[in-house]
Amino acid sequence: MQNPASYSEKKIYTLGISGTDVPAIVQPKPTAIVNGKGSDMKDSKVLQKRAKQKTIAQKVILALIDDAQKKGKDKWVKSLWNAYRCQGEVVTANGKLYGRYCKYRICPICASIRKAEKINDYLPVLKTWTDAHFVTLTLKSVPAYKLKPVIDCMVEEWKQIIDTYKKREQRNKGSKLMGIKSLECNFNPTRGTYNPHYHIIVPTREMAEILIKEWLTRSKPGWTHRKGQFARKVVNTERDMIEIVKYGTKILTEPDPRKKKFEKGKRKVFVSALNNILMAFDGHRLFDRFGFNLPTKKTKPASKITCVTDHKNWEFDPAVADWVNKNSGDRLTGYLPPAELVDILKDGIDTELE
Repeated sequence: MQNPASYSEKKIYTLGISGTDVPAIVQPKPTAIVNGKGSDMKDSKVLQKRAKQKTIAQKVILALIDDAQKKGKDKWVKSLWNAYRCQGEVVTANGKLYGRYCKYRICPICASIRKAEKINDYLPVLKTWTDAHFVTLTLKSVPAYKLKPVIDCMVEEWKQIIDTYKKREQRNKGSKLMGIKSLECNFNPTRGTYNPHYHIIVPTREMAEILIKEWLTRSKPGWTHRKGQFARKVVNTERDMIEIVKYGTKILTEPDPRKKKFEKGKRKVFVSALNNILMAFDGHRLFDRFGFNLPTKKTKPASKITCVTDHKNWEFDPAVADWVNKNSGDRLTGYLPPAELVDILKDGIDTELE
């Protein structure tokens, strides 16, 4: 009878004999979890524009963080760090680009996406307004310490105007007002003052005149002047729509706003003033419609989470103004910032003036 131990050894060591089949070990493909439908990567110009936006954001937001820390605005610092990380790391797969969006006002990438969405939503409605008028409502410019209370008053005054005409329409004593509006603010570095104002599009000239009249009547004496208010007929609907859905304030500002054209290489980023404007806007909607609803749209499907295998990971590198592949070192967009932008981000960031 064969020894059981020797039989066991024989069975084990046959795996080492030439020609014996050994099961192959299959390595699983690396996977990545992505959220949403992603951005199409077919248009290289769109990708390079996003690289430019991210380049500006990285430099400016770091300066804003430093300024907010000096002002003791810890809550603001946290929000700014979220904006700084927006699209910092992205994944590409199946011709799509995936990444996290901060949806913060100062982020050029998120602001650009929001702008495109609003134009698509509202432009078809505005094109039906055959007598549309573009209106600007302003107050006198104010120093930094008055900016927040003045903007709060502007928002309340606007609400009172709209509510008054809504009630008149409900009582059959007049028509309600309707249109779209945006709250904006400019900084004048030569005077160190801020100019908050509304840009509005309404369907008729009559509504434009009502808004100007009500604005002048309700404002405190000395805070408004008729020549500062403006109304004109809309000739190019898309152009004026773009004007309405801007970012709320400019990141790049000309040092002397009295000059009609920018001096090449002279634009600056006034960081402290920019933070003052953003903090004054906090809690207020910058863009809104009034007096009408958009046509009902299909409910958007919930953003789905997908697992992708054939993918690449990229991380934004401010030194090259582009996303860089973590494994190969390749660049994603090939964007090269122009010399003027490089100079502005290097020497044109002013952290003192406000």
